[in-house]
Amino acid sequence: MKLILSLIILAISSNVFSVERNFSLDRLIVKTNNESTLKNDLIKNYKNLFLDYYVVFSEDFIKLKKELEQNKSVSYVSFDYKSSTSSLPNTEKIEFNKNDSQDSSVFNDPYIRTQYALYDFEKHGMSVVRTFNNRRSSPEKEVIVAVVDTGVDYTHQDLPMWTNENEIPSNGIDDDGNGYIDDIHGINTLVRDENGNATVGDTILENTK
Repeated sequence: MKLILSLIILAISSNVFSVERNFSLDRLIVKTNNESTLKNDLIKNYKNLFLDYYVVFSEDFIKLKKELEQNKSVSYVSFDYKSSTSSLPNTEKIEFNKNDSQDSSVFNDPYIRTQYALYDFEKHGMSVVRTFNNRRSSPEKEVIVAVVDTGVDYTHQDLPMWTNENEIPSNGIDDDGNGYIDDIHGINTLVRDENGNATVGDTILENTK
């Protein structure tokens, strides 16, 4: 009887532990401002993720975690948890009203009526068209500014990209003398500072206002 009870308890404990152990069994995520902290006999190898964050590999990651938690140079230690999967939410089909207040004549996008994020704020949009129509002044000359987070397909039919007519493509020369080589469809202003922040683009935008 005792043997049966022991087996049942062991089985339950194993199941609970396996559920809780939803992380990799050979690594930790560590943040430290002193890389020499990672010179530890328990650490087989480590890789820098970004800034002060590292993926640390160890055969005894439980013991290593306890040691690193006591180290004043380490501000964060965590298991490398596995992400859970979930199904995408169901979406409802939206019927767009052709007589909506969105004025497609303001911009050259014939499908602007389908851009619900540009609706007036009463319809949970950003009032882009209204703001454009009610602007207090117009720029003395056209200013072209774009910030793209993850890249853009400049050949896409819905994206009539600006083209620098004074630049010859792919010749490795700054033809228009503006300080940028082969800037046919713009430039890349992404330069990270010592803290990893990409602030150059924001500065350029601020200077164009």
